[in-house]
Amino acid sequence: MTNSRRAIRKSPDARRQDIVSAVLHLLAKGGVAAASTPAIARRVGVTQSALFKHFRNKEFLWRAVMDALAIEVGARFQAALQGSGSHADRMFQIIKAYLTVVTDIPAIPALMFADPRQMDGAGKYLRQEITARFGWFHGALCAQIEGGMRTREFRPDIDPKVAAGLAAGIAQSLILRWRVSGGAIDMLGEAERAYPLFLVSITGLYEYSK
Repeated sequence: MTNSRRAIRKSPDARRQDIVSAVLHLLAKGGVAAASTPAIARRVGVTQSALFKHFRNKEFLWRAVMDALAIEVGARFQAALQGSGSHADRMFQIIKAYLTVVTDIPAIPALMFADPRQMDGAGKYLRQEITARFGWFHGALCAQIEGGMRTREFRPDIDPKVAAGLAAGIAQSLILRWRVSGGAIDMLGEAERAYPLFLVSITGLYEYSK
């Protein structure tokens, strides 16, 4: 009764926010498998049918979750993109922002490594959304490499897309190792050691300092 009265008193927007927050919490704790409709309802304190008064179906709920993550992450990405220093410095800020987001918001790696079969029919949509919303990463690195080539900070004979893929691979390989190790990898520390080695390939010089 108490939960029902609380649900009635909340506005639809506030209740939708509660539901999205519950999904993010469950993702962080147990991955996509933990974010079942019964578990979400229990976390919010409503019936399962009440969930779908606010979301047409599970795909619309996942869409709202992705929107919430995009808002949370967007400010960090923008700060990294607008950072000062050389193109090499800004590239490293972008890599660090990506790694920090993954460690600070556990729902993100939970989605990145999720089995689509556990997503209640929304697997294809979520894969497309993750690709689209995190596709900024490779593009941002590529833009910095192109800028560095124009200013002669980087070699003029490199393929910026290939080089951006190598830079992105630093973060992606660390995230995979971090995930497999259960969070035991110091991703930022490892990135600080790996990044100068990458710079050798696009500058020919070992001159990057933290």
